[in-house]
Amino acid sequence: MKRESEKAALFAVMGLLSVAGCHPQMRSPVIALGSTDLQVVKGIADSAVAKTLCNSVVVDLNGLAGGDSSNLAMKLYGVPISGTCVPETQVPCAYDYYLAVSEYDEQPRQSVFHLGVVGEIPVLTWISVSEPDRATLRMTVTNFPQAALDSNPSLRPIVREYLLHIQVQDIAVVPL
Repeated sequence: MKRESEKAALFAVMGLLSVAGCHPQMRSPVIALGSTDLQVVKGIADSAVAKTLCNSVVVDLNGLAGGDSSNLAMKLYGVPISGTCVPETQVPCAYDYYLAVSEYDEQPRQSVFHLGVVGEIPVLTWISVSEPDRATLRMTVTNFPQAALDSNPSLRPIVREYLLHIQVQDIAVVPL
């Protein structure tokens, strides 16, 4: 009996995570099993996961121009980080970025990559790739979010560009 309740709790957590997951065709395993019984599930102790699901700005990369031709489903999660870049405000000074990547299969391989803390990624452009299960993005990265730069004229913008060559199992980052 205890084993069944643990299994149900696991499916409930997986169902909640699939709603925020990167694969657009995923459905909650709880619904797939036909259950209508909600259960209190122990919270996830990983603060990075909690902050990402609760606070992040999400960009569906497949919704961008050129993204519909990708063989991978991808979402970019940016978790805002407060700081002192704009005194006496709650303007984010940076974002902690995560890239979720999934195949479009019945049993898709999926990964999440931590891209690090940067000011902001304001520009994302798809680069055409003819290889299956690969994608290339061009990213513009700034040292502060635009809102911080607009609010504090003493901040000096720094801009860098990168190519990201993406597969489910790894990413190659190439500075331009």
